[in-house]
Amino acid sequence: MNGPPSFADPANLERLVDPEAIEVSADAMPLDYFLTIMRDPKQPAHRRDKAAHEAAPYCHPKLAVTAQVNSEDFAAALERATRRSAKVVAAIEHGPSGRRV
Repeated sequence: MNGPPSFADPANLERLVDPEAIEVSADAMPLDYFLTIMRDPKQPAHRRDKAAHEAAPYCHPKLAVTAQVNSEDFAAALERATRRSAKVVAAIEHGPSGRRV
């Protein structure tokens, strides 16, 4: 016997086609991949939903609230801010010396 058996010959192999396969360019970013799946009507709904879920954070900004908390109480912070703004008001009232604004 010379050569591989007939079942190992690539010419005898059937090409398996995945019905859910998609074509995406080799240089596509992950977001492009998910958007391609999401927009393909031939894809099953569960796959399109999963792709939309994965792509959403990159397409829509996330609203968040941040706060800075320190050991200073509100009254002390307000007093400090009032002193700071008084300096700014004093500087504006005096204006630059020798120049008209």
